[in-house]
Amino acid sequence: MSTETNQPEKTKEGEKPPSSSLIRLDNYVALMEDDTIRHGIPLPQMGSDKIRRAEIMSVSLPGDKTPPAHSIGILMLYGFRDGLEELGRQRKLLTEDKAERLFHPVSIDFDVGVICTRVVSLDLVPAQRFLNIKRTTAEVQHLIRDRFEAFIRADGGEPEDVKRIQQIARRPDLFGRLVQEPPFDKVEILVFPVQTEGGVKATDASLRQFALVTRKAKYVEVIQNSRSRLEAVLPEWMQKYVPPQK
Repeated sequence: MSTETNQPEKTKEGEKPPSSSLIRLDNYVALMEDDTIRHGIPLPQMGSDKIRRAEIMSVSLPGDKTPPAHSIGILMLYGFRDGLEELGRQRKLLTEDKAERLFHPVSIDFDVGVICTRVVSLDLVPAQRFLNIKRTTAEVQHLIRDRFEAFIRADGGEPEDVKRIQQIARRPDLFGRLVQEPPFDKVEILVFPVQTEGGVKATDASLRQFALVTRKAKYVEVIQNSRSRLEAVLPEWMQKYVPPQK
């Protein structure tokens, strides 16, 4: 665990990749009334500095579903609507007992190279650093369902939960295993649907999109309130984007 903030200096013009290759994701840390970290991994204070620091961790999932393993990466919020609604949901959950003192959101820009503007077919998957399951062909989604079924059987279970493609949204934990296998093993950020608490059918209204940031991903910039007494810190393994040499 790093005791230093894994944060970039303000990125200068010319040091960023093109905006068309950037994906912005959201996360948060929270501080309780007794000054302990409520969400995030506490880091030691530095000298006489009064700022509390917490390393971001995977965001909480609806219905207490299990996120992908931390050894694979970190789960973050994706999308304007879903991101805002999930931040609101998490803030409400963390403040229900009135013990939360400070909810501190943070946005992070990631470089993902060329983003495919059309629906991604199976033959295009190996070339994608960023992949949104919602923007893939039926062939890709069928392959994911088949992989999930194999994972569940390998664990000694019966894949009742994933009989239909839409039901992959019930098992967010398995997406971490998916990105370790071809043709998905080159994907750095994978966006996938998660069924919300109380959702019986996997309809658009019962789904939220989340993003799995793998350990191959490279961040460009961190945006957070610099006046807050709580600072969100990136995991030590998260790599900084380095502009190509001219």
